[in-house]
Order: sequence, then C-alpha cells, then structure tokens
Amino acid sequence: MMHYRRRQYDKCSAACTELLQIQPRDQAAVFFKCRSLSARNWTDDTELEDEGLADLMLDDNAVDSMPRPGTSVMRPATAATVNAADQCVRPVSTFGRPLTGFAKPGSACRPITGQTGVLLALRNTATATGQGRPVTTLGREVRLGTASVAAQPGGGFLNIERLEFTRLVRRTAMAKAICDYLIYHERNVTRALELCAEATKEACFKDWWWKCRLAKCYYRLGLYRDSERQLLSSLRDQNMTTTVLELAKVYLRLDQPNTALKALQKAVEEAPTEPRLQLGIARIHEMMYALGPSVVFYQRVLMLDASNVEGLACLAANYFYSHQPELSLRYYRRLLQMGVSGPEIWNNLGLCCFYSSQFDLALGCFDRALQLADDSADVWYNIGHVGIGIGDIDMAYQSFKISLSLDRGHAESLCNLGILELQKSRIESAQAIFLNAQETAPHLFQPYFNGALLAYKLGNFQGAFAMVSKALEINQGHNSSAELQKILARHFQVL
Repeated sequence: MMHYRRRQYDKCSAACTELLQIQPRDQAAVFFKCRSLSARNWTDDTELEDEGLADLMLDDNAVDSMPRPGTSVMRPATAATVNAADQCVRPVSTFGRPLTGFAKPGSACRPITGQTGVLLALRNTATATGQGRPVTTLGREVRLGTASVAAQPGGGFLNIERLEFTRLVRRTAMAKAICDYLIYHERNVTRALELCAEATKEACFKDWWWKCRLAKCYYRLGLYRDSERQLLSSLRDQNMTTTVLELAKVYLRLDQPNTALKALQKAVEEAPTEPRLQLGIARIHEMMYALGPSVVFYQRVLMLDASNVEGLACLAANYFYSHQPELSLRYYRRLLQMGVSGPEIWNNLGLCCFYSSQFDLALGCFDRALQLADDSADVWYNIGHVGIGIGDIDMAYQSFKISLSLDRGHAESLCNLGILELQKSRIESAQAIFLNAQETAPHLFQPYFNGALLAYKLGNFQGAFAMVSKALEINQGHNSSAELQKILARHFQVL
C-alpha cells in the first residue's frame, strides 16, 4: 500500500507477487497487483486524438465524402479554411494537421483516401533505419512477450478464461480492479466487455462507472454508436467530466466535431472551473483550423491551471506563427522553469531567439537540442535557416544535407536544398530535388511552385502550368502562384 500510494508501481507489483507466492488466494494482494499493473500501463483515454495511422486510414466506418465546410476534421486545410483573422497560414504535419507545439498521441495522423494515400503513409511511417511500420491500435496495445503466456492455461498472473464474472461482480472493488487490469494491462477487451456487461446487469443498469467502461470497450472494438449510447446513459446517471471527454472523442471518431463541441460547451456551463473541458474545446478548434478561438480557450486553460504544459506549448506556437516570437519566448522559458526540458523545447527556443535577432543565443539553443535529440533532422533544418538568415550559404547547404542524411523524406529540406542548388546553377539537380519533394510531401505547395517557376524559366510552359495549378489547389491564397498562373494563361491565349 505504501508503494502504491507513492506511485512506485513496480515495487508494489513485486511485493504483491511475493505475497501471492506464499498465499495464492490473498485477495488484497490480487487487488493491489491489478491496480499497480493497470496504473503502470495506464494511458489517458480522454485524449481527443489517440488513433493510430492505419486505424484512421483503413477504417470501415463510413463518413460523408463531401461534408459541409467547417464540419469535418477529415479534410486537408486550404487558405479558405484558415481563419482570416490569423496573420499567416500555419505549417502542417505530414498528414495535414496544424503544428501545435505539443505532441499528442496520433496528432501527426490524418485519414488519407485512395491507394496513393496508403502507400504514402506506409512510406512516411518508416524510421531512419527502415524498420518502421504503420501505427495501429493493436500494435500500440499489445505488450511484448504476452502472447505465449496468454495461450497457456494459468500461465499469466490471472487465468482470464477461468474467471467467473457472475460471482466476481458481487465484489465491486475487486471487479473494478480486474476490469482495469483487463483493459489497460492485458488488452483483452472482449473479456473486459463481458465483465462490464455482467456488472451493469448486476447494478440494475444504474452504475455510471460500469457504463463508462462498457463504452470504452465498445469504442476499442470499433462500435462507436454503441459506445455513444452507453456514455449518454452514464451521463444521465451521473454527470462526470471524464465521461463527457470520452463522448467528445467518440463524436470526433465519427467525424462530428461540431457535435463534440456542443457536448463540451454544455459541460463547461455546468463545470466552468474544469480545465480539461476547456482544453478539449481548444483542441477541436485547432483541428478545424479555427486558430483564433483555440487561442482564447488555451488562455482560459492557463487561467484555471497556470502550469498546464499543453496550454503553454500551444500558446507559444500560436504566438510564434503570428509573428510574435518575443511572446513565444516567454512561454518556452516558463516551460523550462517548470522542468520540461527536451530537444523540442530547445529547438523552439532557438527559433524564437533567431527571429528575435538574438543569433548567438539561437545557435547555443540548437547546440543543446542536438545533444538531446535522437532524430535531429528538424534541428539541422532550422540551423540551415539560421545560415540563410545570417548569410552563410555554405553552412545552410551543409545543414540541409545533414538533415536529409538523417531523414531522406524531409521534404522541407529538399525544397530549400533545391533552391540552393539553383543558386549554384545546378539546374538538373534542382529539378530532380523538386520532383522528389513533390512525391515525398504532396501536401506542401512550395515544391510545386518552385518546380513550376523553374519549368517556366526553362520554357516548359505546360509542365509549369500543371505544377502551379497543383500549388493553388493546396494553397489558394499564395499570390505568387496565382500571378504565375495568370502569366501562363495569357501565354496560352496568345499561342
């Protein structure tokens, strides 16, 4: 009990194992071992983004293929979908999500339709060693070395197949501990579903906790409408913040962000001092590219919880992309004061110092980021930008080369390296680099525009028109692409 209260879950589990070796029927030891193993493997299921890439792409739950504007998070953003009050278009991840400054589970993932999208996803999820694979719910939840144990009768801590749920549900505390153990540690959702169904029946369908766990099992099995019904029933029995967050997650999984917002806003009216609800609303606004409202709700989160890491990081990113690096620098320094340290923080600090004209501090921050980073392709990419900013083209060229040696699919480095190759009058090399960048990152408009401009100067007007049209499809508000398209259109009319 002492280890458990101090969150020393490994020590608690080891102590319970020793007790069970002496007395295998010690119910207190079974209870605390289930609790400690569940807590050690616990993940925040109320996160509004926790889906694996393959789950999102290969999902069989059909959504409307042509949703009304502003009602879906399944479509890539264009200039028309970005809030006009924002001063710039935010960069996006490989799968189209806006970069927020805070990495949430699965936040880089976006459903992609068509065979090319699947092939792109399979290619982009590979690591630098070539051993990557798509992230799936099953792959995320299966523990190493458990398959053979589960196949043996009585080979695990609990013989799951021999548990008698009809008797177990009469002992509520033990049943809840075993339920969490099945969900979070063993990942045996089907048996957990049987236990939840039996416990709900035993409680005469009036226990909100069992309904919430039942909904969780339905959600993990892909039965989202059943999960929604259970969560709504749980809310009628007891209004809980966790239940509302899980209901919003179900609506997002069904691509109904407006319904999720209504559920969260209704809960905020009843519990205005709960920061998790405000945080959920801010995330959904950010997913829908309503960046102005998302900033307002992140500020409300910090008013309620001044040490909220996600709120600080996302506001820092918003201020940076709104051309206010000095304000962004304050938030990142606050994160460092709170003890949050890592390559991402130092990389972002370096960018803020660079755009605040503090070049000496910027290089020091990037050096610290390189020391802490396992995969430093993005850091070298930013160092290349510093080289361009201070006029050291050779340093920029070498930095982009190093970035590509660490991540050959880094499209931004490819795009900038192509421009530097043009400055060195290496036309063929620049053409090949722009084509590679277009294949690697079809969601970026810069490689298409650069390729179109180079093709126009070389006299390939048809190829230039095709590429600039693609650039405008991705970003309708890019003025240079629009001007080049008009010039090419006039040229075709003359011919």
